[in-house]
Formats: sequence, structure tokens, C-alpha cells
Amino acid sequence: MDWGIELRLPKWANLAIPLFLLALNLALKWLYLDHFEIALDEPFTIFHSQKSPAEIIQVLKGYNNPPLFELLLHFWIKLGGISPGWVRLLPLFLSSLTVVVIWLLGSRHLSSLTGLGAGLLYSFSSYGVYVAHDTRAYPLMILLSALTVLLFLEAVQQPQAKLRWAGLFLSGMLLLYTHYMGFFVMLALALTVVLHPQTRKKAVLLPFLVLGLAMVVAYLPQLGIMVERYGKSVGVHWVKASSLDGLYECLRFFSSSPVMATVTLGVLAGAGIRWILQRKQAKPGFSPAWLVFLLLFPLMYLLVFLIGFKMPLFYHKYVSFVLPFYFLVVAEATRKLFPKKINLAALGLLVMGMAASVNLKPDHKLRWKPLMENARAELNQGACLVVFPVWLDVTVAYHYDPDVFSQTERLHEALHEKGIYPVFTKENAEEIPWNNYTKALFLKSEWDSYDPNGEVQGVINSHFPKLQEEQAYHNMRLQFREREN
Repeated sequence: MDWGIELRLPKWANLAIPLFLLALNLALKWLYLDHFEIALDEPFTIFHSQKSPAEIIQVLKGYNNPPLFELLLHFWIKLGGISPGWVRLLPLFLSSLTVVVIWLLGSRHLSSLTGLGAGLLYSFSSYGVYVAHDTRAYPLMILLSALTVLLFLEAVQQPQAKLRWAGLFLSGMLLLYTHYMGFFVMLALALTVVLHPQTRKKAVLLPFLVLGLAMVVAYLPQLGIMVERYGKSVGVHWVKASSLDGLYECLRFFSSSPVMATVTLGVLAGAGIRWILQRKQAKPGFSPAWLVFLLLFPLMYLLVFLIGFKMPLFYHKYVSFVLPFYFLVVAEATRKLFPKKINLAALGLLVMGMAASVNLKPDHKLRWKPLMENARAELNQGACLVVFPVWLDVTVAYHYDPDVFSQTERLHEALHEKGIYPVFTKENAEEIPWNNYTKALFLKSEWDSYDPNGEVQGVINSHFPKLQEEQAYHNMRLQFREREN
């Protein structure tokens, strides 16, 4: 039983609509692409992506995502360098392509209205703009999550078509080699096969089982690394444990504003209640597509939330793989909640609310350019710059001198030659040749938990006890220190 209306589109619209959505995404996300400087984890990704492919694979064994995006970025950098506008073009393209897959998921497997509505909601999502401006693996993870589900549904429709299963295998492997959270997407597909009567048949079960075994074999090189990374993250990760506030905050990020988050939650609740009431009168059918969408959002979203009480998984970027399915579920719920005469208008109002809330300049609030300009002026006058904690090294190098940043084999040596010393311990600070400098600058994060006893600060104070000035840059402080007269 279908509660909502269906758009009757001419054939040309099936090409025009996805092209329009793609152009809209490219335009909106390009407007302020390099408005804010490279910051947060972007310098880390860009820095390591300059290395050889073999080095990238080796280095990322010690971090929290597999190397596919960094490998893509490696060749992208070869083409155009490391400027903000260029390195962010790659995530912009990936994020924009996602809307085409959302349209295909909705129009082919639910309704054209749902596909169009979900595509527009995604297009006007501030979070979609945010990930498009972030040179990290998440836009690729979101795209491949949507594409993998689309190829799964296409394979289920024609299980005898081997090329469709081959496409699903390739997309699924690319997803898993992009981010470990892709396993939740594969789990949703497996549950769909087991739970839905249309997929719980030999024609689907057998090729899906073969697919699963092939993927396990193909993932063996990364499987041990994944288990090790999850094990090391328990209890020692910067991501906080799950909380009810966090459960809502993620949806607020996805929905652009508190008002839109509340509205979408209301729509979802209303559609759920109506479904329950309809179920008492008749058994509304669940297509495999609708089941897998609901398994991804809200069920996988809630599953990650529950796991997040024990493991540091519930973080908006980590759960962003549900983003396409969040908008598909919201669009379909809107279509089915309201009477046929007004549900087109209701979805239109929802899209307009999203468009009115969109922030095309998502601000990370980190101002590295003025910070490094002030530091550079002092460095040129014989000062040294102490950077704490040590992992700010690549960000400082990126904004200080691209030539230094490109020296991936000897970054710290190159920084030392410029009078810049990334440190993490008291011992690191004591090794600095303090007598070579007339003034000391101390750049530190406000995360004082890394130096709870102030030992690094104490070493600096012992050589340059006079605090001349301290400048604040969001969550960082830049001290200007001198010797006593």
C-alpha cells in the first residue's frame, strides 16, 4: 500500500533532474570552497598524501581509516598541487556526485518525488557543504555507501546478472578500503537479504554468500589492521562516549539547524505512527529498498550510538555514511505522512526550510593565516616557535612554507632549520637550543590534558620567563615570551 503521490515525469526528466541536482551541488559547494584556510585534520591528510603510494599504505596502518582516499588525493596533488582550492575540489566532486546516486536510489526504488525531494534536501544540507570543503575521506565514504546500496538493489532485482554482483563487489570493497564504518553498510545489506522475503531466496542468498566470502578474502590485508585499530581506540580516544545530547546533535548537523532537525524528527515520528495505524487495518508492504534504507537510518545510526558507549564510534563524521539514507527516509516519510493533495506541498516546504537554513560557509573557526603571519614576523627577527602538541606540526608547516610542508621524509628537521620546534614532552622541549634565540613563541592547544602538570610550559618559562603578550585563536594560544632584562 502506497500512501503518497507519484510524479509522472517525461523521459527527458530522468536525465534532466540528476543533471540539475549535480549542477546545483557543484555551484553551491564551489562558492566558498577556499573561504576558510586548511585546518583540523586536512593538513594531516594532505601531508601524507604527498608520499609514495607504498608509504601511504604503510603510514595509515597506524591510523583510523584505510588508504583509498589518500591514494586518490596523492594523484590529485600530482596534477595540481596542494592549494586549498585544488585539494578541496576532489571532495567537492565526490560530495556532488552523491546527489545523483540519491536521486537514482529514490526514483528507481521508491518514487520520483522521493528521489527529487531527498536530492534537494541533501543539496541544501549545511553538512553536505561542510564535508565537501573538508579534504578527508568522508565524502568518498558517503558516495560509496550510497552507490553500494544502489548496486545491491540492482543486483537483487536481477540476481542472475553477474555483472551487477561484480559491480557490487567492487563498490563494496572500495567502501571498505575508504573507511572502516563501511562495515555497517554491509551489515545492513546482509540483514536485508536475511529479513526480506523477496531476498531470502536461493537466487539471491547464494550469490550474496559468494560475494561476502570474496569480500572477506579481498579484505584480509586490512582486516587485522582494522581489529587492531578498534582495540587500541577503546578508552584512549578523543571521541567522547555516546550521549543523548550527541544523538540529537548529529541530526542537527545533518539538518542544518535546530528547527529543521525538530521538523524532520516530527515528520519521522508522524509517519511512524501512521504506519502503525495502517498496519492494524492492512499489512503495508516493505520493499527491499525501503527496508535497507530503514536499516541504515535509523537502525545503523542507533547501533553505532549504542556501541559508542563502549567504543569511540559515535561522531558525526563517522556516522555520516547514513546521510543519503537519512534524507531518503525523511523525503519518503513526508510523502507518505500527508494526504495526497498536500504532500507535494509539504515536501516543498521542507526543502524550502532546508534551503533557508543552509550555511554555504561552514566555519571551523580556526584562523591559521593571521596566527602564522604574526609568528613569521617574529621568526624573521631571531625568535623560535615551540609548537605543542607535536601533531600540530603539519598544520604549522602548511601555513608557514609549502616547501617545508613538502619535505615528507624530514619534516621536523626542515622545521628546526626555520626555528620551529614541535614538541610533546618535557624532554623534547629541553633539547631545543634556546641560546640561539632572542625570543620564544609558544603555540599551544587548549587541550591541557596533554600536559596536565605544565612541564612543557615550565621548560619554556625557565628560559624565557617574561610573558610579553598572549594572543587567542579559537582553541589555541600564541605566547610571546622574552628573557628577563
